[in-house]
Amino acid sequence: MILPLQRNVGLSDRVAFVFSLLGVKLPYWYDYWGAMAQLFEVELRMFQEAGTAEAAIKDVGVTFNNLGVAYGYLSNFEKAHGCFKEALRVYQALELPEGEAVVHTNLGIMGDHVGNFYDAMGHLRYALKIFRSLRGPMEGVVLNSLGVLFKNLGEYRKAVAYYEGARRIFSQQTFPYEVVWLCLNIAIVTCDLGDYDTSLNYFETALELSQDLNLPIEEAIISCNFVELYLAQGKLDKAEALLEKHPDKLMLGKYYLVTKEYEQAILYLLSALETVNETRDAVSLEGCLIGLSLCNEGMGEWEKACLCFEEAVNAIEGKRQHILPHKWGLYLKGKVLGLPRLEAYRGLIRVLHHVGKEKDALAWKQYVDAIDCWRH
Repeated sequence: MILPLQRNVGLSDRVAFVFSLLGVKLPYWYDYWGAMAQLFEVELRMFQEAGTAEAAIKDVGVTFNNLGVAYGYLSNFEKAHGCFKEALRVYQALELPEGEAVVHTNLGIMGDHVGNFYDAMGHLRYALKIFRSLRGPMEGVVLNSLGVLFKNLGEYRKAVAYYEGARRIFSQQTFPYEVVWLCLNIAIVTCDLGDYDTSLNYFETALELSQDLNLPIEEAIISCNFVELYLAQGKLDKAEALLEKHPDKLMLGKYYLVTKEYEQAILYLLSALETVNETRDAVSLEGCLIGLSLCNEGMGEWEKACLCFEEAVNAIEGKRQHILPHKWGLYLKGKVLGLPRLEAYRGLIRVLHHVGKEKDALAWKQYVDAIDCWRH
């Protein structure tokens, strides 16, 4: 998760805008962001003591936003939310719509990350309305963030449309780095759609651009996500070759799940789960839990599988409450770790049969059948 920063007097040499890359695996620089949080706290006190001049008050708003970003990276979302709200209050008082829009963008990105999907949508749509009137790169940032949000909701066609809109903006305004991420995001969602030829084309474009721009970290991230396409196509040799060059705990767990080397898969998925719990990534949490459930089911560990599937279902149900009822079917058919969320429910029904809980299995089957009837 990367959130937009803003410039202020104390950080005049810093980058003003970075991208929301939710859904793409990025390193979390905890030491760096811990130090940045301390710096922003110092700057905040400095600007608060500078008086009531409009410029000083604006810098307070900017610094509250940046402090929220730092706490977001540190997974302290409660503090981050409080900082963003303070920044919003300042910008509203000064009648600065662009500043408001940046904060709404951050609130939207963060809400999507933790699974508060429709709160996130409200913030992002508010920001988009403002940035469209201003024209500039932040319109692309918000379109990309909306693409990620709709992907997480299982609305893949809408996600592609938003990603394509963002890609056009950055291509026209010559932002090659951002185009790399948009190509990757389109590759991921078209893979989930089963459009493997289009996905391959975008993966190769993203990889080529990252190499041309000499971006080794981004190249590694693209390669890790490329594994998902090869696994979906059954090209295990190619997936294995990429993982040897760019190992990733979550993708290694998925690889060993597909090859039915369940003990190895469990080791990697448990390790990935530790990171996911630290970062509070709602979608990756679902993927880890479904993967662990399927591993235990594959090993015939019915009681463990039952507990894991129940945990996965509870995680999904917690997020479903933030979704309108007529969207439930799309959401549950949406994929995490390349697997539909419905697999958690179906798996739970299967293992409940194995442990002799027929009434519970029947109840869950009726529940899934009812939700599955919803259509967009």
